[in-house]
Amino acid sequence: MMGQTQSPARSRWVLPVVLVGVVGLLAAIGMVVPKGQGGAADDGKLRIVCTFLPVYVFTQNVVGDIPDVDVQLLVDRDVGCPHSYSLTGRDLKLISRADLVVANGLGAEPFLSELLRSRRDLKIVTISNDCDLIGGETANAHAGCSHDHAAHEHKGCSHDHEGEQTKACPHDHGSDGHAGCTHDHHGGHENEKDARACCTHDHDHDHDSDVNPHTWVSPRQAARQVRTLAARLAEIDADRADVYRANAEAYAQRLEALAQRMEEAAKSFANRNIVTGHAAFDYLARDLGLNIVATLREIPGETGSAAEMAKLIDTVRATKPAAIFWEPPFGDKLAETIARETGTAVYPLNPFNTDAGLPEATTPEQKRRLYEDVMNQNLATLQRALGATPSPQG
Repeated sequence: MMGQTQSPARSRWVLPVVLVGVVGLLAAIGMVVPKGQGGAADDGKLRIVCTFLPVYVFTQNVVGDIPDVDVQLLVDRDVGCPHSYSLTGRDLKLISRADLVVANGLGAEPFLSELLRSRRDLKIVTISNDCDLIGGETANAHAGCSHDHAAHEHKGCSHDHEGEQTKACPHDHGSDGHAGCTHDHHGGHENEKDARACCTHDHDHDHDSDVNPHTWVSPRQAARQVRTLAARLAEIDADRADVYRANAEAYAQRLEALAQRMEEAAKSFANRNIVTGHAAFDYLARDLGLNIVATLREIPGETGSAAEMAKLIDTVRATKPAAIFWEPPFGDKLAETIARETGTAVYPLNPFNTDAGLPEATTPEQKRRLYEDVMNQNLATLQRALGATPSPQG
């Protein structure tokens, strides 16, 4: 009967086409299978991806020489501030092989929401949950927010963060690095701090953007972050929990000793008024009793209007700061212009977003001490700029 048989010629090409279609379908399925659901090899190694340089250095110190724990850096060392960073194909490939991502949180890495959209099962551990945060209308350094940073009121707050970002900032901060929980977040939590540390998906509630995310620039807050990281890793990787905690405690004590040296040196500062590149130094200023009378820009790399430039010049002339600080390794024409117009000294001050321009760290120990080296450089710079005698490094 017609239609019940197939010519030999047709059968020769139908089978290969069918096979190609099946192979293509299987490949497509393999591409979308999330890690942990058949998409990755289970070789016993813990793969950690850190968002940017300070988080990477902190994690390296907590992990130490533990075998079978691989620590990788997401944002290249020479990129600088991650506020406006956009993920690349290389980044997403790196994340596809990760077991967890370690992030600063508090909106420092707006791309975290995109990571969670690409991998719904991804664990993201934020390490600023236990920090003594600076809040207030002028403490916001998120890209796109329009607060006036001409004067900073340092308000150390240890509130329970039931909403860490608000509609004032246009970024999608819905997830902000929460890893581990699968419940609906339309409402509150009995323990919001724990919830922020554990969620894996976008939140529907808004978060308070009036929180400064630059916690790591304070060695005291960095020590808290290191201990928080160790506690989270101990929960995730219980077999190595004692080593994580021991490594973290040793490093945190070094950071606290560094903080103490900086605070002791700051007692002799002659002029405590300073101007900074953006709101990266608010936590360090709080530690050292410095008064940030102005910031050059809200968003790193942005150039303000002529009216904003005039206002900055007027503020600097009125407050007579000891120095205007720009952030290396990039030059800052705005800082140089205002310094020239006002007769104010200008110096570099590094918030440790990048290690570009620093001597290359070649050994594991040199890499682990990068943060301390930069902060000791910052202390020496502050002592020169603010009229104090340098003290020996620890």
